[in-house]
Amino acid sequence: PTLGSLIDPNQLPSDMFAADYETLLPYLTAALTAEHADDVHERAVAAAGMVKAAELLAGEYRLVVTNVPYLGRGKQCDTLKAHLDEHHPEGKADLATAFVLRCMQFCAAAGSTALVTPQNWLFLTTYRSLRKTLLRSSRFDAVIWLGPAAFQDMNFWAANTALVIVSSGTAAGSHSFLGLSAS
Repeated sequence: PTLGSLIDPNQLPSDMFAADYETLLPYLTAALTAEHADDVHERAVAAAGMVKAAELLAGEYRLVVTNVPYLGRGKQCDTLKAHLDEHHPEGKADLATAFVLRCMQFCAAAGSTALVTPQNWLFLTTYRSLRKTLLRSSRFDAVIWLGPAAFQDMNFWAANTALVIVSSGTAAGSHSFLGLSAS
């Protein structure tokens, strides 16, 4: 529950999972339909959900679109801090920037991610290493400044946000990208 979609089953030991979802499905279905105690049914439902989540988290996608979660380093629990230190050190200052990196991991070759993020990682020196990593391994296709309170009903704290579209693969010398200010 703490790490959620930051978990990458591809980085887990190969013997962590002995069977894929299709192999387990008949057994999970049988457990779900069995007339056993409610707790057995609940465990089967939970197991089926975890197996499906692992399958989704291990996948590669052509397009990943999300509004990333925002949580600064000071408000992260120890488990989350340790995970980000190990797996996303360039993005550990904010959960949002760690998700920029994680969403890029989800992308297949020539895949893209479109993210609503805080805009500060695009220019603060704290995130220089993150930007270098992305510029070396990815291609920026669009950066759209959304400005403060872009989502007035949800952003009561008036975060300055940006919509960033980044694709797998490095940019060609002739590459150009869209830059807009919607603020």
